[in-house]
Parts: sequence; C-alpha cells; structure tokens
Amino acid sequence: MRLILLAWCCGSLFSPSPVTAQECRTPDRRLGDCISIQQCPTLNSLLQQVSSGSSSGGISTLRKYICVYDESSVRVCCPRTIKSPITTQCGVRFTDDRIIGGEDAELGAWPWMVIFRARDTRTSGGSCSDKNPFCSGWAASGHCQSDTDFMTENCMKSCNKCPSVTGASGWICGGVLISEQYVLTAAHCFRDGSRIEYARIGEYDLSKSPDYGRGRTAPEPQDIEVERVIKHPDFGSPGCRKCNDIALVKLAKPARMHRIFVQPICLPSNPEQDMKYPVSAFQGKDGVAAGWGVTDATDYYGTNLSDILQQAKLRIQEQSYCRQQKINYPNDSMILCAGQGDGKDTCRGDSGGPLMLPDSSGVRYYVVGVTSLGRTVCGTHDAQGIFTSVHYYMDWLYQNMV
Repeated sequence: MRLILLAWCCGSLFSPSPVTAQECRTPDRRLGDCISIQQCPTLNSLLQQVSSGSSSGGISTLRKYICVYDESSVRVCCPRTIKSPITTQCGVRFTDDRIIGGEDAELGAWPWMVIFRARDTRTSGGSCSDKNPFCSGWAASGHCQSDTDFMTENCMKSCNKCPSVTGASGWICGGVLISEQYVLTAAHCFRDGSRIEYARIGEYDLSKSPDYGRGRTAPEPQDIEVERVIKHPDFGSPGCRKCNDIALVKLAKPARMHRIFVQPICLPSNPEQDMKYPVSAFQGKDGVAAGWGVTDATDYYGTNLSDILQQAKLRIQEQSYCRQQKINYPNDSMILCAGQGDGKDTCRGDSGGPLMLPDSSGVRYYVVGVTSLGRTVCGTHDAQGIFTSVHYYMDWLYQNMV
C-alpha cells in the first residue's frame, strides 16, 4: 500500500487525462465515482497530507476508498459533491442551557422541532382478541402505526382486530425542519387510515399560546398543511419491515424563519468537513434527543404526551438490545443506537424526532438520527433507542428535496 501511495504522489500510476467514471459506493455508503485520485479533490488532499507526514491515519482511510486496483491503474471512489437545497443558516441555537438528562427543554432551545397532528379515518374493527393488557388500549387510542412503534408482534396482530376511535384527532409524531419547506421524520408515523392535518412549527408548550420564558415571548406557532409525504420506497419491505424508517414531508408553503424560534437544523452530508469529525467518531459521543413523547414509562398506550418539549442526553453506543436489533438490518450503517440504561430514553410519541450532535466547536447542531423504535417499556436498565442514521440516507434525501 505504501508503494501505491508513493506512486500516487509521483503520478506514475495515473495519466492526467480524464477517465470514464463508474458509479460506486464510498465506505459510508454515499454515491461516488470511481476515478483517479488526482481528479478527486477531497481524497487527493488527504493523499498530500499522508505524503507530508501530517496524517497518521490517512493510509488506512485511503485504502477503504480504492475501487479499482490492477497492474495498470488504481482508482478511488470519490464522493459526489451534492449541492444542498438548504440555503439558510442551520443548526444554531440561541440559548445557553446545559442538557443534563430527561427534562423540560428551554424555550427556543431547539428551534427546528416540528410536531404532526393527524386524524384517524379508519372504521371500527371487531373485538380485541389479544390477551396482552395494553394492546387493546394502543389500538383504541389510534397508535397502531407499525411494528416499529414500540410494539411487540402480538400487539401488531391486535391492532388489526381492536376497535379504533374513528375520527379522533391528535398529535402523533415529531420531526425536524431541515429547510424552509421540508421536514425530516420517520416513515412509520404515516400509517394507512390516518390523514395528516398539519405540521406545527415553532411550538414549545402544547397547553398554552403564546409561549413565554426567561423574559422572552415566542411568536404564535405556525400550523402548515402538508403537501405530500415521501416515505422511503423500501420502508416496510417483507425482508426487513423495520428498515428504511425515514420520510420527508413537504409543507404546502415555506415556514417563516425566526432568528430564535424557527430555524432549520443542519444535515450531516459531509461530517468530516462540516462537523470536523467522521461518522465513525459518532460512537461514544453524547447526543441529544428531543420530543413531546410520554414521560411515564408505564403509559403503554402513549395517550398522555408531554405538553412541554422534552430533551435528554443519550450516549451513542451499542449495548445488548442494539446488537440484537442490528441482526435484522442488512447493513449496520442504517441505524444508530443511543442510551445508557439510566432511565433516559425515547418513548411513545417521540417517533420521528431527532438525535442531534454538535459540531466540534459546539456551535452548530446536526440531525444524525431519526427516532425509530425502542423497547415496549421505555427507560429500563437495558433500554436503548434505535435511530435511523441520517447520513446513510443523504443521497436519497437530496434526490427527493425538489
């Protein structure tokens, strides 16, 4: 490998003339083109650092990007530069609160938070035959969304049999604003038989309006109708029903930005460049989850959501529950696991909400995960939340934000 690097530095293995690029996947599953390293600014810069001795781990990184290696040439999978549809400032918050554990967030702490309201349009079903004591309650409260919604398989069967409250309206899931007109959330939030009434942006306390705190009064929240829901096409596929639990929601009109109370969060399109650390370094970092989910782990039905936006610090790491779940996914990079078994956890009603990490300076926040599933009983000693990895789906997101 060192000989190859020397050849790269000297240019002997490559002609300066362009080569026909073939589509490839980078180690972190982004779309790329298999080309000469001299034609790839990002990797060529790393090569120069290696040759000058300023990057100790660069050789190992470059090796992972090789897509063609034979007697005549070596090519690398160069990540495609995708122009972000996001043009506004992102990820900056104007509060100085410190996140300790599961607690009320400060007013304005997470200005990109969104909550969806939906109406149940199903007709009442038959009698409930499942003996599990809380399955029928889930169905009756309209929470039969999918097997990823903190449910056991038995509860899923019950959901097709138990009566529902026809016409009931309520808050269902969270999400984050990623541009003036797009919200990122979970695909399982949008089940058959429900109609999304609107997305609420700039909310903090569901029980009052306007919100007031620390000498500041927030503007009225914006209720914006949904133009369309774009679920990942492979969500719920027979081979892996829990996979690809991610969705985009296009709002009927752009949200009005506000310096403090309404801002988009940043997307991790190029973490190494933007956040100043790679995806592999997410492990072991303390992320923040936020949402209006239940705060009582015994509220199995998810009927009593929190009025006030909640936040919790969760360490990104793999424990036993996470490892059991990863067996069901064809690629480990599709999900992130977070939680340390200390009672802090995501729970019913938090679905679709974000797992967030700051950049190395702590100034900007990035949404790195979307709340997907967890244990039936939240906050237990071995509880962890399962989050769809946003970075894994960046190509799909940008392709659909049109």
